[in-house]
Amino acid sequence: MKAWLNTDQQRTLTDGEEVTVELKGKYYLQITNDVLQLMMNGNDIEVVWHSDKKKRKKNNRLYCISKELVKVLLHDMMKKNITPGLGEEISIEGYTRATIITKHENRVIFYAHPHFQGRKWYDWAYVHFEEITASGVSVEAYYPSKILGFIKMSESIEAVIQCSEKPSIWSHVENNFCVKIKIGTDMEISYVTVPITALVHPLCVIPDVGSDLMSYIIILPKCNWSRYFGDRVLSEYNKSLKI
Repeated sequence: MKAWLNTDQQRTLTDGEEVTVELKGKYYLQITNDVLQLMMNGNDIEVVWHSDKKKRKKNNRLYCISKELVKVLLHDMMKKNITPGLGEEISIEGYTRATIITKHENRVIFYAHPHFQGRKWYDWAYVHFEEITASGVSVEAYYPSKILGFIKMSESIEAVIQCSEKPSIWSHVENNFCVKIKIGTDMEISYVTVPITALVHPLCVIPDVGSDLMSYIIILPKCNWSRYFGDRVLSEYNKSLKI
């Protein structure tokens, strides 16, 4: 079973350093009984955008939120037996961008936007989890995950994510430059909400073209390339000295 860490337990992208989070791209998902039925049928779901003075996003399918995000919200509502009353609606507050800022002014931006700069933009992150094994032992694990959205839950903002099927060890990416993964599709396990501080760092992930639709490739970030190639040059040099 997968379970995210409590806020005071997490190892974040800042290694325990205090952070602040800035949110942008606010919208509201207003759920009535009619909208709930559309969600159940898998239809595109419109939201009310906080900033849309020219009404460009209204009645525009490009700005409908991710169907995966809708599935997660619907599943959570059904699990908690939450449905709109007759003539009433449920309003969910969401965001398309989260910026994590450390006290040293380091900034990391994550997007989860249905139509940004002319295309869908859903970032990936390396996410920190605590898992309970079959024997009851608590272990830490890190899952490459696609960010589907940022949703206000009670008084906190959480990231809605779709995790890979298996955890990934970062040293494998550092040693191999690229690593294949498969994203999970089990609604009970692979689609979860986590505190934003569980996002360890962003990932460069591309589709594994030629494979199935659930397969992706993690690419070593550019900031690590010099070390990667430097280590290989040094390794080849050391081999030549032994000849």
